[in-house]
Amino acid sequence: MNVGYDESNIDDASVPQAQARFLREVTNGEGAMPTGRRRASIVLGLVLSAVFLVLFMNDIEWVALGNALRRAEIRYVVVAAVIHFAALVFKVWRWQILLTPLVRIRFPVVFSAHLIGMTGNCLLPARIGDMIRAWLIGIKARIKFTAAFATVVLEKTMEVLGFLLAFVLALPFLPKQMGEMRNGVIWLAVFAVGVCACLFSMAAFAAQWQRMIRRVACVLPERIANPLIGLAGSFFSGFRVALEVKRLGQAVVVSIAILLIMALSMYTLFFAFELEVSFIGALFVLFALGIAIFVPQAPGFIGVFHWATKEGLEIMAVDPSSAAAYAIACWAIFIIPPIFVGLVCLSREGLSLGELPRQATREQAPR
Repeated sequence: MNVGYDESNIDDASVPQAQARFLREVTNGEGAMPTGRRRASIVLGLVLSAVFLVLFMNDIEWVALGNALRRAEIRYVVVAAVIHFAALVFKVWRWQILLTPLVRIRFPVVFSAHLIGMTGNCLLPARIGDMIRAWLIGIKARIKFTAAFATVVLEKTMEVLGFLLAFVLALPFLPKQMGEMRNGVIWLAVFAVGVCACLFSMAAFAAQWQRMIRRVACVLPERIANPLIGLAGSFFSGFRVALEVKRLGQAVVVSIAILLIMALSMYTLFFAFELEVSFIGALFVLFALGIAIFVPQAPGFIGVFHWATKEGLEIMAVDPSSAAAYAIACWAIFIIPPIFVGLVCLSREGLSLGELPRQATREQAPR
């Protein structure tokens, strides 16, 4: 099947076998995470989601919530959903830019893998969707899973920096008491910049990193050391874009566009509920939401998403019931359309979400 990649970037014939071995290791040969780890992840996510869901519902007046949802102007909800989907398209574009040093692959292929991954993140435990999309790109473009997954790590780092930028832009306009958050955000920013520096060093000094990995691996059994060295090398290659100033600059510009488009979507949704919150307020709520979604939680981002959005709006002096109604609508436009499109992409690919890890392993069989 022609997926639109540049054949000069295709990896050697060992890629499918190597990815198959890796997939069997991480899925325990059964197309799922090892049982103990899977159960712990599911339980932790469910507990945290339940806690935040209780906090979300704590001070809601249910009659006022129902009235707010009934009075919502659908036209603004639809426009906000369309704007948010545009942000998703820009996210796909950013990932395509980050993948380009590894392989040139058509936008529709990246779009399909990205939306399938988002669907996996929403419907499966342990955020396995990000691994799924790296598997899919590896299968489609015949590049190593670890290299593809490295671009996902870089993308997530850019997302965190984008959310921090949203807070920095909003901070001068926030209530004075919000200044207390400054120190926490500063430490988070320092951590994110440190991660970026580490990723850049992996790209710029890949040979030195590999030598260090070899020294560490020499004390391990050969059956573990050899795959570890190979995986580390392909992982470092995924950060190659960090050395290409033009492409990295494109990814940064697209990341800023994503931030502004998502904030515009949230700002547009304010009109549906007649909330008098500024665009700066939308940036702050986006920051709160963006940081919260990294917390372990149940599939569907239920609970944490709603609580973070509601709390952000209450800081903007929105009453709890109206803030809760907004949070529910925001969750719907952020989560439901990507899931629907992702399921369509799965169907077009002839894949099943529940069986995807096992199917991916079969596709990696030696050719």
